[in-house]
Amino acid sequence: MCVVLLLAACTPSVVVPREKFESLKEVEDAPAGCRRVGRFQGTSALPGEAGLQQARETARYRAAGAGATHVVAGRETPTPDSTSAAVDAYDCNSPR
Repeated sequence: MCVVLLLAACTPSVVVPREKFESLKEVEDAPAGCRRVGRFQGTSALPGEAGLQQARETARYRAAGAGATHVVAGRETPTPDSTSAAVDAYDCNSPR
């Protein structure tokens, strides 16, 4: 637990404007003509649906902070100890 807290304290935090996060679009497939930003993962220690929701939002928040306009949902992994969710992020405002 202490290691996690130390890592969290050392990680720089990025503040994403609410409008940028809320305008992020989730799509089924990679959008044509958009630049791939990367793959982002979120984790949560909460169990069940609440943990999945928190992990999804964290992944989306990180994608928005990196400049994504669209995301494609990736693997979601619920376990008894933690939950993770990933998204592939794309910027459709910049050419490839």
